[in-house]
Amino acid sequence: MSEEYEIIPMDPIRRMERRVERMERTGSGSETIKELTEIVRSNQHVIDDVVRINSDMLKRTSDLLNSVDNLTGKLNDFMSRVEVTAENAEEGENIGKIDEKLAKLEKRLNALILSISPRTRMRREPVATV
Repeated sequence: MSEEYEIIPMDPIRRMERRVERMERTGSGSETIKELTEIVRSNQHVIDDVVRINSDMLKRTSDLLNSVDNLTGKLNDFMSRVEVTAENAEEGENIGKIDEKLAKLEKRLNALILSISPRTRMRREPVATV
């Protein structure tokens, strides 16, 4: 079971209560009818104001909901871009490390090849001069 609540201005209601009390005290016929007519008009104005305020609140709430949905979409898009950038940065760091290791390995292989090569041995051995 759900209960509904509305915000209603109390000043017009208090005025109507005072008028009803005056009418009960006075009790004259034509004045009573005039007072009742005035109370009905005041009541209708209050109801119209409440209906207008309620529809404005509903409209603003739906606008707010749409704004929140748009914001959520933008945040999701932003976060996906941040995640992709973070992944790319990690891949870039890994590629840099791999490049460094490959360069070191290439230098070692070149040094090894040069040390094994027969031409290199000849160059290393002192040539006898006559």
